[in-house]
Parts: sequence; C-alpha cells; structure tokens
Amino acid sequence: MTITKTGPQRKKEITAVVKNVTYKNTDNGYMILKTETGVTLCGVYYDADVDLQGVQIKVIGEWQKHKAYGMQFVFDELIILENELFYFLTKVVKGLGKKLATFLIDSMGEEKLEYILDSDPDQLLEVKGIKEKKLKKIVGNWQRYRDLKELSKFLVPLGATHTFVQKVYREFEEDRGIIQSIKDNPYILTQIKGVGFKTADKIGRAMGVEPTDAHRIESCIEYVLFEYTDSNGNSCIAEPLLLNLANEELLSGEDDFRIEPELFKDILTTMGEKEKIVFLKDEKLTSSFLFNAESRIYQAMVERSEWTSPPLVPDIESYIAKKEEDMGIRFSEEQQEALRIINRGHKVLPCAGMRVPARAPSQEPYWISFLRGILLIRSCAARSQVSRPTGYERLPGITHRPSIV
Repeated sequence: MTITKTGPQRKKEITAVVKNVTYKNTDNGYMILKTETGVTLCGVYYDADVDLQGVQIKVIGEWQKHKAYGMQFVFDELIILENELFYFLTKVVKGLGKKLATFLIDSMGEEKLEYILDSDPDQLLEVKGIKEKKLKKIVGNWQRYRDLKELSKFLVPLGATHTFVQKVYREFEEDRGIIQSIKDNPYILTQIKGVGFKTADKIGRAMGVEPTDAHRIESCIEYVLFEYTDSNGNSCIAEPLLLNLANEELLSGEDDFRIEPELFKDILTTMGEKEKIVFLKDEKLTSSFLFNAESRIYQAMVERSEWTSPPLVPDIESYIAKKEEDMGIRFSEEQQEALRIINRGHKVLPCAGMRVPARAPSQEPYWISFLRGILLIRSCAARSQVSRPTGYERLPGITHRPSIV
C-alpha cells in the first residue's frame, strides 16, 4: 500500500489491494473495504454491484476517526487500476473466470474485443465455453458497466454524488443517449422522483446554463406548480402567485435574476401550447395532468348524479326517530336533512381518512360513511374532531355496521 498527498488540504491518495468487502449497500453504493495491509476504506462507488475483492484500487480522500471503529480512510473517489477489460470480465461478469478472460483478451486484443462487445457480440459464441445464456449476461453487464461509468464521469465533476448517479441511471436506464439528453436540457432530471428544481439547477448551472435559459425557467415554473398543487393539495394557482414563488425558487447566491412579467407570460403561453398547463378563469392555471384527472372525476360524478334509486324506507321520519332511540344518539338538523336527501334516491360520496393521535404509538383509523344514511365513526378523539366542523351533536363510537332495518 502506498500513501501520497494530493492537495493543499487533507486529501490523500492510497493505492492498495482489496482483501475483502465487509459491507456494501447496493441502493446507494456505500461500501466498507479492508485492504491486504488491514486499512479500512469507506465511501461510495458508482457501481455497488461489482466484486472488488482482490482488485488493486486507488482511492482519494482523508483519514477520519470513528468513535467506535477507530481510524478509517473515507474516500471521495475510487479508481480501478487493473486492466479494464480483464476487471470487467472477471469481476463484473460472474462465472466467466480468469482463464477464459485472459484467453479472450490475448487472442482478440483489447480494441477488437471492445468492438465486438459493442457491435457484434454474437462472434463470442464461437469461443468455447460461451453459450447463449452466458453471452446475454456478458452483453447486458457490459452495457450497464460502460453506461454507468460514462454517466459517472459526466455528472460527478458537475457536483453530483455517486448515489445521485445511480438514481439517474435507474431512471433513464433504457435511454442510451441520456448524457446527451442532459446536456441538451439538464432539467429533465426533475423527472426523477425526489429530485427537485434546486438539485437539477445545481447541475445545470455547473454546466454553464444561463439564468435566463428557457429550459431553466420553464422547469422552475413546472416544479413550483407541482409543489403548490399536487404536493400541497391545491387545484390551481393564481398567475401572480406562481410568478412570485418561481422567482423565490430561482434566487441563488450567484445572481439576482428574476423573471420579468412579459417573459413569464411568454413561457406560460409556450407551456400551454405544449399542453403542460391549462389556463382557467381569473388569471388562474393548473397542470394538464391535474386538470384532466379532476375532469374525469367531475364527469363521473355528473353521470352518477343522474342515477336514481327508490326510497330506502317508506317513512323516513319514523326511521330517524327509531334509529335515534335504538342507538342512543340525536341527529342534528343537518344530519336529518342528509338522511331525507338520501332516502329520496340521491347519491352520496363515502369519505375515509387516517389520523395520528398526538400521544398514540400508532396510526388510529377513523372513517365516516353515509352508507344508507348511518354515520359510522371510531374513537373519542375522532368523534370530537368531526363533530366541531360538521355540527354533529353526539357521536358514539360504533364498531359494527348497523342494519337499515
């Protein structure tokens, strides 16, 4: 093992052979390695699926003292020092073996073998020991290995973590031109679940995207609109509020750029032409996705409102009085009128929800259903919460479904 300093700060470089991998998280790429000299290495590598045991590596990072495990070398970068093809064939592809890997490299040469893997992998079926199943495994692993490596080389210098690289790869795995797509518009990264505008903007600005870039502004508006509607439960947003929220999101330490109202209007018009947003009355708008979803719900409710049913009971007043007596409750005027409406054949919409009591160890379910005109609810806390806004005067806890008769 060799150790060299790499910069004015505490960054150091270690070259060593991995003795074993003591821990590996395949979701985020974090791993703990032991070298042949007993040094513990900790850090994230872009491809956590590979087998690093017995591989010579170079890591760049710094020494840190763990309160439980002592001195560890925490690396920011890990570089494989072995022949890339040999490493791939023996460590990334499982079950090929060093002997066959050496034969392939020696007999074909690295350049030709890489060309075959990229363009004409069926040639490898002529090699003894490689069948269809193994070839499919080799080709699939080769594409993933090369794509992930190239994506890491592209994104990490822009400030992305190796965990983020893996997230991007999983999202766009089928897109062989994802690097070029990101170069064209880095804000497509917001399509990844959990990646907001700020994260994508950090990559974009590192790539040299100007504050006034149309992709940047449009992506910011889309993100703010999504957060305000889908995430916060609003159906639409006023245009002036959207402009203010977008400007707050765009502000950074590098510049004081703000969207001018005229530019804002132009971009909204473009987004409308792309059918990303829908303009509503009173200078309000919403996302096309939300508009279409709510339109389908509205249409379904309109159709159902036209359905009719025969009365549930011949005499609703007697029914109400009997239920109050049997269940020991008193319906409010609103409840009684709701039961009369239901009995006339009108349709109702059941409601359900979850609440977490402040001092309870787990979620406590409560539910309200006007099923056949009976209110069903559980727990004293839920009864109290529902009675205040609804006007119910007394709500007993009912744990069974009462009958209409």
